Amino acid sequence: MEQEMMLTKKGMLGNYPQQPHGGKLVDLVLKGAELDEALKRAAQLPAIMIDMEAVITVEMIATGVLSPNEGFMDEANYMSVLSKGRLTNGLIWPVPLSFAPTGERNREVVKSLAIGEEVTLIDEKRNPIAILTLNDIFSYDREYRASQLFGTTGRNHPGVDAIYRRMGDTALGGTLKLLGRMDWGPFEKLRLEPKDTWKMFYEEKNFRSVAGFITGANPLHRGHEFIHKNALEEIDGLLIQPLVEMAKREYTRHEFRMLSYRSVLDTYYPKGRSMLSPLRVTYIFAGPRETVLHALIMKNYGCTHALIGRDHAGIGEFYDKYASHTVFDEFDPKELGIAIRLFHEVFHCTRCSNLATGQSCPHDEKYRVHISGTGIREMLRHGILPPKEIIRPESARIAIQGIQSKGLDENDQSISPVGQTIKAIFPFYSERKNLGGLKRSEPLDWDSLTKRDLE
Repeated sequence: MEQEMMLTKKGMLGNYPQQPHGGKLVDLVLKGAELDEALKRAAQLPAIMIDMEAVITVEMIATGVLSPNEGFMDEANYMSVLSKGRLTNGLIWPVPLSFAPTGERNREVVKSLAIGEEVTLIDEKRNPIAILTLNDIFSYDREYRASQLFGTTGRNHPGVDAIYRRMGDTALGGTLKLLGRMDWGPFEKLRLEPKDTWKMFYEEKNFRSVAGFITGANPLHRGHEFIHKNALEEIDGLLIQPLVEMAKREYTRHEFRMLSYRSVLDTYYPKGRSMLSPLRVTYIFAGPRETVLHALIMKNYGCTHALIGRDHAGIGEFYDKYASHTVFDEFDPKELGIAIRLFHEVFHCTRCSNLATGQSCPHDEKYRVHISGTGIREMLRHGILPPKEIIRPESARIAIQGIQSKGLDENDQSISPVGQTIKAIFPFYSERKNLGGLKRSEPLDWDSLTKRDLE
């Protein structure tokens, strides 16, 4: 009880093995009489409409996921984060939390505001989401933001494109008060906020260490499992957080992805030590910077360790495949405040007859079946279950029900060439007839491969 009172009043967490980033777990969710009064006030204030991505960010801030931030950044913190990856007080923070409304009506409201005033943030159905108390109003350079955050200003980068699509000319800085949490639909009963996980880890389960794992739009595969089980050899608990928002249509639907995770965890993971909870965040597409953000999110959920795979938060060819590893060389581990566990690319070696990485397997690449999340997803879209060595059938059979199928042409071939899918998982196929087998007389052209080759 004493620890709960400390959490509520100060945001501190007693003698737990971990502490929130910056030493304080933020809680800006209004309740009771304070909420009633704020709702009445919100109805009288000027209103700015925000999209779903902004709603999610507001909720993340208010529930402590992005502690110690209590709102959208002022210009000084915004510029400091972009140029140095730190807040003005020196605390590590990799990406700016900024708010620059778009739309003609919103622009007119922004022009009428002054520092010290309040404004209500409403969603697209005009429901009040939060009250923002302004402490800064400033203009910013989109090109500078893109180059600093993403390392490119090309609109073919999804993060750069989002800046120009979603952000206006004037940013509003200030603190937030949340008027109501969004309902997460099918995930509402599964959601865990930081205040829930700290209590579960360190009071109910009495863990001394917890590893966090944030994962994207693909179903649970054996590469994930390899990382998880290696961590469980030395760490008490495991928190797996699949991202469940803002995904593309071709990705596995979130409900089926969660079911595929649940199926494997229930059968192959130790009971009571492996926890699954969806994480509703916005995709920033910031590569290594976003990886650091995810590590700090895991820290704010109470994790003592962050598990980082080969291409965490990678975007196609924009970043080196191990950029999400080398970025942590820039930080003092004590300052970061969470232990980072880096894992190399996992594959199935037919000579070893098990999962391995280049750190432990001595055999030639011609014996390897690669574990590509994108390749697995594309095989499922073609209606083919990938090899059991890289994804368990329990996971694949569920995931295939929640994925958009590839179209077929008049010859019953895939409209989209399958060569890149085959190359991602079976890179030997162009030059060899089978794993470790004889060389072909001439290499195959990846672009000429068909669904028959994939089968």
